[in-house]
Amino acid sequence: MKTRFEKWYGKYDFPGDAKILFEESVLCYKISAYRASFIMSYLGIQEVLLERLLNSHKKPNNIPQNMWEKKLKELKDENAWEN
Repeated sequence: MKTRFEKWYGKYDFPGDAKILFEESVLCYKISAYRASFIMSYLGIQEVLLERLLNSHKKPNNIPQNMWEKKLKELKDENAWEN
């Protein structure tokens, strides 16, 4: 039987890493490893946000262009993103 979370993420075409993290989250949840499940789902959401920010072609109106470009450059660096 699928959980509501499985049904939710199954409706969307998330990037590969996010989908893997969500699947891992469900596996952890089903064996009652709730903390691990939460962490895996959190990392999956972070991955989705990262992909969406990097692939967005439109900058927010309230951010100067040079600041937006600097932030995108930082996001491409894995260490900076994780911090």
